Amino acid sequence: MITRELVIRDYNKLKKLAEKAFLNGKITDCLDYVSFLSFLMYNFNIIYADDEIENLLRNISKKYLCKNVKLDRKTVLFYDWWGWETRGLTNIYLNALVKNNYKIIFVTQLRNKNACGWIEKLFFGTESKVIYISNFKNYIENLKELQEIYYEYVPATAFMHTYPSDVVGVLFFHIIKSVKFQINLTDHAFWIGTKCFDYCIEFRDFGYNISLNERHIEEKRLKVLPYYPVITDYKVSDDFEYLMKKIGRFVFSGGSVYKINGSDFFYNFVKDLLLEYKDLSFVFIGNGDIEKINEYFRRCSLQERVFCFSERDDFVEFFKRCEFYLDTFPINGALMTQYAVVNGAIPVSFNFSDKQYCTDSDISGLFLQYSDDLKLSFDNIDEAKREIGLLLSDKSFKSQKKQNIKSLVISKKVFNESTLELIESKNTQFKCNLRKLNLKEFSEIYMDSVNKDSSLYYLIFVRARRLKVYMHFFINTIKGLFNYHNIKKIGKKICKFHF
Repeated sequence: MITRELVIRDYNKLKKLAEKAFLNGKITDCLDYVSFLSFLMYNFNIIYADDEIENLLRNISKKYLCKNVKLDRKTVLFYDWWGWETRGLTNIYLNALVKNNYKIIFVTQLRNKNACGWIEKLFFGTESKVIYISNFKNYIENLKELQEIYYEYVPATAFMHTYPSDVVGVLFFHIIKSVKFQINLTDHAFWIGTKCFDYCIEFRDFGYNISLNERHIEEKRLKVLPYYPVITDYKVSDDFEYLMKKIGRFVFSGGSVYKINGSDFFYNFVKDLLLEYKDLSFVFIGNGDIEKINEYFRRCSLQERVFCFSERDDFVEFFKRCEFYLDTFPINGALMTQYAVVNGAIPVSFNFSDKQYCTDSDISGLFLQYSDDLKLSFDNIDEAKREIGLLLSDKSFKSQKKQNIKSLVISKKVFNESTLELIESKNTQFKCNLRKLNLKEFSEIYMDSVNKDSSLYYLIFVRARRLKVYMHFFINTIKGLFNYHNIKKIGKKICKFHF
């Protein structure tokens, strides 16, 4: 059984190895250990920050500090791990910066070149440019490469949109003299870098409160800017209309499959809906172990009314045609719930106070001017089912509700204006509510999920691909390798599907 104590023990062992390597002048080894320990904790969220690791990274960075140079206030460096067009927040920030006439230096690894064509198209006809740096293999050489870019373009402002274990990005933001903004994309998880930026941009109450109380980031460094979902041009699949005829009336849900694991609630709730409403189907589009959903409904003899897909370019069309959008649980969705609202799909979400299900990540903090009167989030199953009954049977009720939710998501215009305000005045008009969070119960969701297949924990160590980790965690590695023959089958479900 995988326990909190086991994870903490392995984490602390990695931390001691990192500290020892630093003292012995083995910086690459040190950064290897820091990268892996942050990756490990990111999968369990028992803690959300570690001051000792942050101080270690800051001490490493001191040797490479950039000298003072005159900075160009109209140049913005945007450091990005992925280059995604429709996932993450890269798209909306780059569009806002272009709209506000900044010269953007977009920096990402060469491995992302195929994904970044949309950025090069966005920058066409402007002074902005995409720069591809070497894929991360030698941390210090990669850092020096980034340093050269900084000296060439002297950006007065820098944004970081990155992966939770990115040691190179954190070191880079430690050494540059720009005004530095961290876009807190994975606000629900552990990440390194709490001391490398000037301001942390939060998008909802949940992440804001974790940053304030668990990461111990000073309130004056926390800034709030909600986001809007990006809808890009897409081609409706040739099979879409055929699917609609086959599926009929349906409830839609989606996102990362790990968000519905750790509890049987979501599966059982959908099953009850399908049993109660015989003309209803269920559609799920997302990433991860989709087959697990299919297996459950085969056992329930409901497989003919359940349709699961990996990510589809035309997923927006399913929002437009569904009866309502069922939010994931025990971990609520953020971006998918916003997609629902902007496409007129009424979300039904859960926020139980019962400890068995409590996550404290309800959707209220995602939206502007949200009030409980809107009844999108429920802490009572019977009340949620009554709401669903009305959505399925009362057209005027459903129509009015669609009207009520239209203004919940920030507009592109307001986001663009707020990004300019953030850069110029280091502030925005938005605020978050202070809340007490039940984070122990939240982390148990991940623990419960991995204990349904404990080999996943050991495969995390195999995934390290670092000989030094294999040597110091020999038993963990052997246990992982013992299950390696299954890696193609379960590879997509390793490590919470956060990639």
